[in-house]
Amino acid sequence: MNSIKNLLFAVKRVVTLLDRQKKRMLFALWVLSLLTYVVSVVTPTIEMFIADGVVGIMNNTDAAIKLWIGIGGSVVCSALGFLSRKRLFVWSNYVGSTISDSIYRDMLQKSARIKYRYYEDKDIYEKFAKTASMVPDKIASLMTWSTIPPIIGGMFSMIAVAFSLMAADWKIALLVLLGNILSIFFYYRRMRDNYYLKVSQIPWKRWADTYWNIMVDKSKLKEVKTFRLFDYIAGRWEQLSFRMQGENMKLAVRYAFILFLTDIAAIIFKALALIYTVYLVVFEEKNVGIIMLVYGSINVFNGYMSDISRAFINLGENSLHIRNWITYMKLEEERRDEPAAGVESEVLLKLSGVKFKYPKTDVYAIDGISVDIHAGEKIAVVGENGSGKSTFVSLINGLFEDYEGTILFDGTEIRDYPVYLRRSIATVFQDFGKYDLTIRENIALGDIVNEHSDEDIWAAAEKADATKFVSELDHQLDAKIGPYEGGTYLSGGQWQKVAIGRTFLKESAKILILDEPTAALDPYSESRIYRRFLDVVENQAALLISHRLGATRYADRILVFDKGKIVEEGNHDKLMAQKGLYWKMYTAQASLYMEKLG
Repeated sequence: MNSIKNLLFAVKRVVTLLDRQKKRMLFALWVLSLLTYVVSVVTPTIEMFIADGVVGIMNNTDAAIKLWIGIGGSVVCSALGFLSRKRLFVWSNYVGSTISDSIYRDMLQKSARIKYRYYEDKDIYEKFAKTASMVPDKIASLMTWSTIPPIIGGMFSMIAVAFSLMAADWKIALLVLLGNILSIFFYYRRMRDNYYLKVSQIPWKRWADTYWNIMVDKSKLKEVKTFRLFDYIAGRWEQLSFRMQGENMKLAVRYAFILFLTDIAAIIFKALALIYTVYLVVFEEKNVGIIMLVYGSINVFNGYMSDISRAFINLGENSLHIRNWITYMKLEEERRDEPAAGVESEVLLKLSGVKFKYPKTDVYAIDGISVDIHAGEKIAVVGENGSGKSTFVSLINGLFEDYEGTILFDGTEIRDYPVYLRRSIATVFQDFGKYDLTIRENIALGDIVNEHSDEDIWAAAEKADATKFVSELDHQLDAKIGPYEGGTYLSGGQWQKVAIGRTFLKESAKILILDEPTAALDPYSESRIYRRFLDVVENQAALLISHRLGATRYADRILVFDKGKIVEEGNHDKLMAQKGLYWKMYTAQASLYMEKLG
């Protein structure tokens, strides 16, 4: 029943996503599908009329009218079948693509609204990443040809055939039903067991996909080759794949034998129904056409029972994807409303007693931070790896709402208005996005909701020290980045300048943040980028996040993080005089950049 519930949810959701015209096309598709089943159902009756008409002509009776009714019905059914199948083929592809596109669009919009904490849960993220890539096409298939039409049309046909046989003789209908009832039961059992098997295989499938992705991921290809990992990774993937195949084979073999026995039973009851029909013709003086009616109806009944069974098996196999989709669409979303107009504060950003720990952990990544940040301040946030710097950045970007304490932006609690906050903040994260788009688009992504002229783009590139290399590209701002015809590749340093350019494009930003985007550079190059960043920042608050201290001396204030706490605070001279953690870090790193910084 879980599979049926999941299917009903999918149908309801899809219908709400389609506009009026596409809804009509979907319903028309189902009507056309049903029409093909109607043609099949009435065919045995037409054959009965033809047979009775021929026999009537041979016996010089007035039954010839039945022949003409049968021939006329056959012509009409053939025409209807031809037209419906032709239109069905064209419409099913188009309607399927519109359903798929609508679901993709719905999931994309949902991904923009759900709370960021779900992406930090690896199990949830992997499950939904796969759901996003598979569900739209699966559901489109279920709704257009593989499941809903066979289930609705097949059930209609089987009921119509049953009534047709009952009209001939109720005993015939009973024999056909008894011959197929076991098959219906065991096909349902197979669908149910297959569903639960797929659920039990989720951990194996996840690990198999992990090993597969390692083998095809370009970023891991160098290590796979140089460490000769292919045989090992492929072997682990094969072990898991063969394990799942073995479980699937056991289920298939078990039900193959059971369904073989049920098919034998169906054949026996079919034979009994035909024998009884012949008895009615010979001894009860029934029209000979009843034989054609019963034989054709039994074949229609058995054929559509097989179609329904395959549809339910297909539904069971895809029900997991639908269940994941249902779960995804029910995830909690961020608040998108706006605070009351005119809310302002002397303190731009104020954190008070903030504590935070990631899902499924008991250790606080941020442990009791309180700090005020004012407009125009240039602040360096430093500390060793794992000290809580990047988590601090995620919190002040409104990515997590389940923290203790308060974080106020312009006097407003950000957990209540995260979208409002992000309009006023521009961040280059350590793992910033490298988009295979043009240079223009890559920079424009920093403020995509507003239109910007070439002068705006060039100005942002200038502040990020990117104009020199961009102007040397063949198409400058319109140069394509990535593995395309005419595309180019950027170095790590060039990518970082493009990413920093995004922050300067966002004129509405009150806070600019660099979260170690230069971690891959040498200390001197990193220091140059940070110093330039501080030089060009005007009235905004600027935060530099780093575990290297080449440019911290130019900051107005330095926050020293350790184990999720701010353990020291002050400018460079003050902290050096204290000879605490900052002094130890700075003196330990001085040899890396002191001579060049002078």
